[in-house]
Amino acid sequence: AWSVLMSLGQILFDSRTMAILFSHLMNIFCLFALYRIARIWLQPAYALLAVLVPLTSPYFAYHGLVDEKIDLGFTFIVLSSLLLLLKPLKEEWLLQSEAKEHLSILGGKIQIAPGTYALLLAAWLGGFAFSIKYTAIFYLVALACLLAYYAGQRLAFAAMTLFSLGMLFVLKIHRFGYLDISDS
Repeated sequence: AWSVLMSLGQILFDSRTMAILFSHLMNIFCLFALYRIARIWLQPAYALLAVLVPLTSPYFAYHGLVDEKIDLGFTFIVLSSLLLLLKPLKEEWLLQSEAKEHLSILGGKIQIAPGTYALLLAAWLGGFAFSIKYTAIFYLVALACLLAYYAGQRLAFAAMTLFSLGMLFVLKIHRFGYLDISDS
């Protein structure tokens, strides 16, 4: 799935240079998404400080300058998905059962509440992140725990966290930690 985004530079501009530039610009897109998330709770000056801290850290600079840019793209997709949920959760209209306004999709055939639409988009981006890197399973589990917290507070959060940890062992996902896939 990441190759689809990386090929945009080649498709739109017929230039490999633009494709490489797009991959280097992912760190800037990550910073914009991080700033928008920080602005949900912080004043503009503190939100800029929240963006400056990861910007000056070695792990972010390494991925922005040296390494493959898949990790930055993955981070951008995850931050975008999180942004789609945090703003509606903060304003408390994501989990409302009855919304005053509805969004029309598929030519007006389906009417859904804006909170449901944000949840569907966040889930779609989470699935897209999973297609980029399989470690997005941790994000999806954390997302389910976050939604459980907002739906039922501490008890629901604890139940979802324990359920997720239990599923690691029931589904035997823990065996894939040090799985040697190649012959070499």
